[in-house]
Amino acid sequence: MMMFGSLHIALEAAPIFHRNW
Repeated sequence: MMMFGSLHIALEAAPIFHRNW
């Protein structure tokens, strides 16, 4: 469950983090 949640967060934060940079 924790792994799945981490993946979901990564997928949601990946574009945001990339754009922020």
